[in-house]
Amino acid sequence: MNRSVLFTALGASVFLVTGIVLTIQRFQTPDPAPATPVAQGISPATGAVDLPQAPLVPRVASRTVTAPAAPGDGAALQPGRYSPYGLPCDVALSARLALAAQVVLSLQANCALSQPLIVEHAGLRFSGRTDARGHYRVMVPALNDDALFQISFADGASVQVHVAVPDAPLYRRVVLQWQGDQGVSLHAREFGAGYGGTGHVWTAQPGRAEDAVAHRGGYLSQLGDADAADGWRAQVYSLARGLDRGPGVVRVSVEAEVTRQNCGRMAVAETLQPGADGLLAAGLRVQMPDCSAVGEFLVLKNVLRDLKIARN
Repeated sequence: MNRSVLFTALGASVFLVTGIVLTIQRFQTPDPAPATPVAQGISPATGAVDLPQAPLVPRVASRTVTAPAAPGDGAALQPGRYSPYGLPCDVALSARLALAAQVVLSLQANCALSQPLIVEHAGLRFSGRTDARGHYRVMVPALNDDALFQISFADGASVQVHVAVPDAPLYRRVVLQWQGDQGVSLHAREFGAGYGGTGHVWTAQPGRAEDAVAHRGGYLSQLGDADAADGWRAQVYSLARGLDRGPGVVRVSVEAEVTRQNCGRMAVAETLQPGADGLLAAGLRVQMPDCSAVGEFLVLKNVLRDLKIARN
């Protein structure tokens, strides 16, 4: 997929990020040309992160953990009350291990019918909604091996579940999350892949968890309720350790599309990426160009460190 550079050095501000470079590009052009740093006084981003090798991903037997809800002050939990279907107003959450160190969460909230909710896990946050019978189900990449998940309702009720995910250290996860329509997206170009080619993992080519388990590449999980105007959304790129294709680099970047909703405004997002002591959180603020640039893309370089695959 070709991309062309239109102009560079757009105003942007970054907090808790070591460096940032912006370019604005058309969607179908050659790989971006080097851009001009825009944040004065910010040191260049740190180098690639070495990923230690690990054995092939072992098979882990599926198991389910359940937990009761914590009382809130609203309708999700109503002791002694019943839903329109005649069920007690209970809330329960179960967690089941899935492929590639993912966890399937299943929520049953009998009296929270078609209600918005927030899922939180180790700094990750995204929105969801129960169905007409109070059920909600989602698959979440585990960010640590001692995983705690919480689902909260607008009325204050919440439920948590704690589950061991022994395979979680065998994967590196990079997270981009935001609230509302920010127009941002996460991109990973594996081992020299060009835009749109094989190995470019993004929303249009998310890859599969099966490929990650087989060490054929990474995959992208897209989380959140796209219909919620002010809801939280997240994208998680997952890469297995011990890839058998030899040494190389995965280029990880954030892009922001200029839309009618964000043009001329400040786009705000947050990243989570591997650090020395677990995931490192960083906030991101980018001044979007005016509405004459609607349909164009900003490429934010050096916001995320590349993932370096070492030789066995």
